[in-house]
Amino acid sequence: MDKGWTVEYVELNDRKPFEEFILGLPVKERAKIFETIDYFLELKNANLAIKASLSKHLEEGIFELRTSMKDKIARTLYFYQVEARM
Repeated sequence: MDKGWTVEYVELNDRKPFEEFILGLPVKERAKIFETIDYFLELKNANLAIKASLSKHLEEGIFELRTSMKDKIARTLYFYQVEARM
């Protein structure tokens, strides 16, 4: 049975950019970003439309996922890989 879309975090030159980004945020903002990722995956796995306010194609296979917070928007980048991985 297909498990649906999953998220993997990139490691570049022994660095983990997403982890560095997320650890630099207050705990409440971290939680909000992971909540957004979970919601995005829920929509993807249900084949539901995703609004541009949540995710937007930028260029050449790169997309951004937007998390609205009280006074800012956190933007994380993602791309699709084989076997339903992002």
